[in-house]
Amino acid sequence: MMVREEAGKVALMNNLTVDTASTFFVGDEQWLAHNCSTKLNRSLGGETGDNMQARHIILEELRGHDMVIYSKGADEARQKGQIMYYVFKDKISESSGKIIHAKVLNDTRSSVPNYAKAMAYAVPFEKPLLDMSFTAPANIISLDNLFTGTLISIYSEQLFQLIEEKGVPCAKYEVAILEQKTKLPLDRQYFIFHLLCSFEGINTELSDMNDFNLRNVILTEECLQQQPILFRDTARRDLVFMHTDLKETLENHKVTGCEFIHYTEFQHIFGSMEPSRKPSKT
Repeated sequence: MMVREEAGKVALMNNLTVDTASTFFVGDEQWLAHNCSTKLNRSLGGETGDNMQARHIILEELRGHDMVIYSKGADEARQKGQIMYYVFKDKISESSGKIIHAKVLNDTRSSVPNYAKAMAYAVPFEKPLLDMSFTAPANIISLDNLFTGTLISIYSEQLFQLIEEKGVPCAKYEVAILEQKTKLPLDRQYFIFHLLCSFEGINTELSDMNDFNLRNVILTEECLQQQPILFRDTARRDLVFMHTDLKETLENHKVTGCEFIHYTEFQHIFGSMEPSRKPSKT
């Protein structure tokens, strides 16, 4: 803790640490806090050792300081009043060192005209997707969202209902999940989930993105104002964004198999195996 005098003002400054976030806002007045380097901390009047990390609440007057570097995405969302979106994806779960996933057994996607385009653009299929089947280990039924390693989303009845109850436009197609060794049906009902909502969520001009990489995501004015609950982004159709309201509902119902990455922490770098969170700054 320290007292800092700036432009004739005295303000109480408190150290604060938040997991996985290097820049964040706190309190009713939304003070900016940043993971400071030793150099930055000393330039603002602090005293830390070379091997120490410092997170300080920074005076509003110092936001323009040329050494204060913070997330554009977090700042933009702060100006809108709150940060509310997560990238929604399948969680890769493991058991005994092996990935728990569902593998396609009977693939009928080719029977649906323009299947891939309908999935990517979040529009209805021209005909129902029928008779799809998968094999999986028996313990997969503990999950509500099954990892397939493909763009196919397989949800439990509970997960589908929670999404549908929020008014999300979507369709479902029942699938058979068979135990991978015995090929007997597993005792839980699952559906292929087809999202029917696309939205211009990513601000392509302000976000750091190109055909391969995506970092420092900034959301559009329309997204922050209209707040769609769940949507596939029109600029990056491999990404689905979820409003915090739905995320909290899923967590309250203890839905499993889902991963939520805050959009200000999300990045996808060409050559990496999976989209991920940004590494923490130190």
